[in-house]
Amino acid sequence: MQLYKAKPKEIEKRDTELFDTPSLPKELSRKLEQYELLRDFINDSLPLALAPLFVRARISGETLHIDFSHPAAKKEFEGKREDILKEMRRIYKERSLKEHFRFSSVKASMEFVPLQKEEVTPKEYRFPERSDGQFDISDVQDQEIRQKLEEIKKIIKEKK
Repeated sequence: MQLYKAKPKEIEKRDTELFDTPSLPKELSRKLEQYELLRDFINDSLPLALAPLFVRARISGETLHIDFSHPAAKKEFEGKREDILKEMRRIYKERSLKEHFRFSSVKASMEFVPLQKEEVTPKEYRFPERSDGQFDISDVQDQEIRQKLEEIKKIIKEKK
């Protein structure tokens, strides 16, 4: 069973070539590269079950903050913390990421993303009238009901 994703060398090479564009300012290019490296580092460090729930990572001070989109992901991260940190250390050394970013502690949090509900407009169903308004109401004794039935007959005949 594969717990961690490996990043092919071709993708790494392609990613680094992306940042060599002369149109981007140096500082912006460096920050973008750092962001991409951090994102890939976290994605590859997380188990396959957690990777899709990973939203973003950021470093503030010496703390790496990892945001997940579901509270269960945060709970699973806390449960597998030692294994994930061990994998992070391995990838950090393997890819020589020390020159790009440094951190001494890792915090997981859950970013609340509200569901965007679609406005449901009630459908108005129209069915063709099958009655021709010719039905017998002579057996009805109550005058109120007889009057309502007469009104219904009139409406049906008008709509036909």
